Amino acid sequence: MKRVWPIAALATLLRGPIHLEVMVTLSCPYCPKMVHVAHELAVASEHVTADMVDAGEFPDVANRYDVHGVPLTAVNGRRGFEGALPPEQAVLEMLKVADPDAYERIEAGLREAQGLRHAMEAKTDELYDVIVVGAGPAGLTAALYAQRKGRKTGLIGKQAGGQINDTATVENYPGVVQIGGAELSRALREHVEAYPVSERCHTEVASIEHTEGIFVAHTEDGHAYRGRSMIYSTGKRNRRLDVPGEERFIGRGIAWCATCDAPLYRDKRVAVVGGGNSAFTAVRDLLHYAAEIHLVHGRDSFRADPALVEEIRRAEADGKLRLHLNSQVREYLGRDTLEGVRLAAKDGGALYDIALDGVFLEIGLEPNSAAIGKLVKLNEHGEVPVGRDQATTIAGLYAAGDVTDEADKQIVIAAGAGAKAALAADRYLASVEQRAVSGAAH
Repeated sequence: MKRVWPIAALATLLRGPIHLEVMVTLSCPYCPKMVHVAHELAVASEHVTADMVDAGEFPDVANRYDVHGVPLTAVNGRRGFEGALPPEQAVLEMLKVADPDAYERIEAGLREAQGLRHAMEAKTDELYDVIVVGAGPAGLTAALYAQRKGRKTGLIGKQAGGQINDTATVENYPGVVQIGGAELSRALREHVEAYPVSERCHTEVASIEHTEGIFVAHTEDGHAYRGRSMIYSTGKRNRRLDVPGEERFIGRGIAWCATCDAPLYRDKRVAVVGGGNSAFTAVRDLLHYAAEIHLVHGRDSFRADPALVEEIRRAEADGKLRLHLNSQVREYLGRDTLEGVRLAAKDGGALYDIALDGVFLEIGLEPNSAAIGKLVKLNEHGEVPVGRDQATTIAGLYAAGDVTDEADKQIVIAAGAGAKAALAADRYLASVEQRAVSGAAH
């Protein structure tokens, strides 16, 4: 018989603070159930507050959360989940938004109990056939293919899914008309973990050694993992400005994902730095929340699509958006949290300050190639050059995904490259094994 968890026990998983908004209509027969669950959690936990919101009476709130069906539960100002879910499932959905690490641990345990997860912890005293560095679409696919080839596989990565976790909606992955980026990340990881792959999550590889045919991946926390071959698929990271105050205010006012964090800046002053599609998309996300938006761009023209530029320029006419063209951020200002930025014209004009509550950096990405840079020669963009089979200049070392010199950075291309790399690594290992057998015979 299925166990039913009491609300008080479920509430202990929500370590908040967590604010729930249950969007309802008064004619909905299912909405009271979800409202009841939310309010019971609020009574049971000091970390939880809950509101019922009539979507018909508050259309602005309904539009903000893109409500097309009720009940819809928003978590900490972000669109959460639809439907009147049982308490156990509802709490898991809340954790997805409010505490992803806790959700990951609990959800992994549930899959193990159901026999759906067979992944294990990677070991430092094991010699793996294939070490996959990076857990984005390329790395996850590489691990899947290597494991299915019967190769003992170690997977080391910071965050399953990589950059696609910051993508609100994916609409160009074959066979899936539309899927959330985080949902696609979970699906990829769950597929890999259905096999006995060895994982080391939430860490990065700081350096790589290659000695006598063995690759050693040294992680940032002092561990080392060995493999007879390696697939390097670390993707790219958000570019920074490298100006005074930046390191201090990352996470304290400086962010990269407006899709994720725009609700945190309701009625506040923000700046977006950049001039491409990502910058203008960030502005569009922030228009629904921020009281004042500044777009800072180092040129006098934009790289974004004209239609997107035109859409956003209308906000300038309304007085909510102010443009700072041919301008650069020279310094971030504030004490404990960001309080503003210091700007200057690129031609050496006078410095001036803007009071702000947040800054979104939308200035592109750079490859995470530092760990491999001493083994292979990178191109002028810091990317890893690869052949048609994802091979590098070192036998047994392959690279895949956005960290490589592949011109088109797409999820499906990265996944395909991960598959190619794993198949090539399998052929490499087979040839090494065959030579060993031949040598022993003679």
